Amino acid sequence: MIATVAELDAWKRSGAAHTTERLPAAPPSPTTPDSSCGLPVAAIIDARRLPSARDWWRRAVWLAVAALVVFGFHALRFWPGKPAACRVERDTLIALDDQGRECWRKLLPYPLLEANSPELASMYTWVGDLDGDGRNEVLFAPHPLTPVQESTPLICYNYRGVERWRFTNRQRVRTSAEEFTPIFGLASFLVTPPGTGRANVVLAASTHYLYYPSQVVLLAPDGRLLHEYWHSGHLNRLQAADLDHDGKTEFYLAGINNAWHAATLVVLDQDHFRGASQEPQMPDHQLLHFEPGAERSRIIFPRSCLNTTFDPYNPVATFSVNYGEIVLQTSELIGAGAGIFHHLSPDFGQHRVVVSDSYRVEYQRAKSAGQLSPSCKPDEPSELRMLPVSR
Repeated sequence: MIATVAELDAWKRSGAAHTTERLPAAPPSPTTPDSSCGLPVAAIIDARRLPSARDWWRRAVWLAVAALVVFGFHALRFWPGKPAACRVERDTLIALDDQGRECWRKLLPYPLLEANSPELASMYTWVGDLDGDGRNEVLFAPHPLTPVQESTPLICYNYRGVERWRFTNRQRVRTSAEEFTPIFGLASFLVTPPGTGRANVVLAASTHYLYYPSQVVLLAPDGRLLHEYWHSGHLNRLQAADLDHDGKTEFYLAGINNAWHAATLVVLDQDHFRGASQEPQMPDHQLLHFEPGAERSRIIFPRSCLNTTFDPYNPVATFSVNYGEIVLQTSELIGAGAGIFHHLSPDFGQHRVVVSDSYRVEYQRAKSAGQLSPSCKPDEPSELRMLPVSR
């Protein structure tokens, strides 16, 4: 279509010719927020700055590691360590770490004797590295408060409280006069190496719940029976030492010999540890079906006239093996003291007798009451000498 002259003049007068033609607007820059969606500028997030899935995974891993570190730190502070001690509460054995925190507990089917002294507790419990693996085991002999119905076991638990083994004396033994029911109470036990640089062994003594037979055993760390010895009397005090410095541990057992009705000391080692004690002076006390006892030494401590007047035997009151000597105290009056101390050299070549003040007091009291025979002299105990049965 062709414009006329009049139309061109009208266009000029309108001023449109002086206006610059507007070009189409350029598309918004990728970095410029687009307000066309109607959202505030502050709410619009650059998608290129959002973390990728890999970034989210890395952050999650680091957070998990940090949480584990914090948890582990608190667990080390409050989680119980390895057993270092144990105690008995009613019918339960409780293992504790060195901070007194409970590691584990074991429920027994009957109420237990609770040790009220460290000495008594050491007779029934032991905590330490038995087999040399760097972890502590617990040895426990549960003594019931109720009447005895079965033999007392010696139980070994690992550091987690899992039972590893148990040893129980259920043997039937007899003499020519009687047979004994197979119920034995564990009198005492100790853990010691049998020689320099050697692994631990367990020495344990059990006695008949009613009468006199006594068994002494040596157990390996895994509970295997290594040696066994039987005695006609109670051997309830155990010590271990190498007094002669020959590199071998001697096992010293003190108690009563029922055939002699007197205090006794039996010494065993790994080369002299078998059979049963020989009692030719009292054949009806001889345990049958055992080979003759192979003790390293065996000693009887004679009774004083004060003891023979009032009591059936002179029990061992105290017993120690240290400082290069053996010291055994007999109680010449059961329950009242009247002690006599016997000091022995490691080879038993020297024997010194010391009369306690309590013995002299009890002697004078009995003498004044006319209860002693004229032949009973106040200085008689100093003349008492041990009787070696085997050396």
